[in-house]
Amino acid sequence: MRRTLFSVGSLEFHSYTTLLCLSLVVGGALVIYRNHRRKAPYPISPLFGIWITLGSLFGARVFYVVQFGEPPYAVLQLSGAGLVFYGGLAGGIASASLYAAIVGVPVLRFLDLLAPSLALGEAITRVGCLLNGCCWGKPCALPWAVSFPPNTFPFFQQVHDGIIYSSAEHSVPIHAFQLYMAAMLIGVSIVILILERRRNESGGAVRTYLLLYGIGRFFLEPFRADSARPWIGMSVSQIISLAVMLVVSGWIFVRIIGKRENPMYMDKHGASITVLNKRAPERVVGDRT
Repeated sequence: MRRTLFSVGSLEFHSYTTLLCLSLVVGGALVIYRNHRRKAPYPISPLFGIWITLGSLFGARVFYVVQFGEPPYAVLQLSGAGLVFYGGLAGGIASASLYAAIVGVPVLRFLDLLAPSLALGEAITRVGCLLNGCCWGKPCALPWAVSFPPNTFPFFQQVHDGIIYSSAEHSVPIHAFQLYMAAMLIGVSIVILILERRRNESGGAVRTYLLLYGIGRFFLEPFRADSARPWIGMSVSQIISLAVMLVVSGWIFVRIIGKRENPMYMDKHGASITVLNKRAPERVVGDRT
């Protein structure tokens, strides 16, 4: 727990904000590096990061305001808590798609470039969550469990739930949910990069990201303590994760069916090209009867 990561004179750099900014820099640098390694790089500039950042922040705030019933003007209040990942993901994808359309880059190919950065960037941000004391886990007795000091979100919740007294020195040990998420996301990023080397098809990386993220988030969410569970014991994030898994699975199924009817192969730039199955004309043989 370290809400202030470091200070320069009287200027304090808060952990969550600093690591969020670091995730944007690292994620953007990875996108530019991967684009330059292409045989035919796309005409994108670092400005795409501004587009995606603004879209993500707006989407994350809108989702938070809608989910928790806050007044509409609260969307513009960026101080304090109030960012929801799935809203940020939707806003980021929308703004990235708009940017790609404006600069003339295939939307799915651009999202493929972003996919590993999305996973790696959130992994860095989740470490910021741990240092900030947000997105905390449920009580547990595991060797790697973490405790939080007084005046932190987990501590206040445990006092409210009657688990500890307000005079306690720290919270009871809880799941390090933030680190669970970070580890899962690093794994997702690695899997995307490995699969992309083997088969570089349009939309493949973003489909892999959405599917693996949905699965990982769905099964990790029960370890989290600060999520409301409004429907059959599932949190909002679990419900959305389940929907994402179903949609992406349907997307993959449709592509598989389409490939059977019209086989595809990749050109030297990674573009999908359709190959129609044409049978050679049959040789006509005279009647021998």
